Amino acid sequence: MNHFDFKTLTNNLILLLSFVKLLLGSDFTDRELIGFPCTFTEDCVGIPDVSSECSDWICSCKSGYIPSTHLDACLELQSDIGKECLEDQQCSGKLKTCINGSCDCVDGAIPNPANKDCYITADRVGDDCEMVAQCTVNLGPNSECSRGICMCSINSLPSKDGSRCVLEYVPAVNNDSCSIS
Repeated sequence: MNHFDFKTLTNNLILLLSFVKLLLGSDFTDRELIGFPCTFTEDCVGIPDVSSECSDWICSCKSGYIPSTHLDACLELQSDIGKECLEDQQCSGKLKTCINGSCDCVDGAIPNPANKDCYITADRVGDDCEMVAQCTVNLGPNSECSRGICMCSINSLPSKDGSRCVLEYVPAVNNDSCSIS
């Protein structure tokens, strides 16, 4: 009984094309871009068996790597602030970008103390927060993060536009000297 085996035919065709490429004098320096057909892992751009592989006859990036913008390399994913990068998409996590060759927070965001994630800074009293620094960057040192919301600390009040926490003025009583608390 004769039946058509497409996978075997495809494999044989790819092997034949590779053999022809070799006979024509190709030294395999022209590697295949990510997403393009391949026969062997060595055919793919990147560092074979480290960052790239030939999987199901297609060049792809291995786990922990992503294709470059031009599909000509596999770039290692970076999760920490300060890690080396070439392109923005390497810096994994929210609000991260590649600035001058290292992962950093985007404008308007600050890193958490562990340098893993970036958090947006608060612009107004009442904005959401996860850590005090999100509040103090723009609202000033008299602000705090309480129950997930930026608030003014004790003895301080929001400015008229809510963009700062200012010390509360306490008027003098019984001829005492004026003080700011």
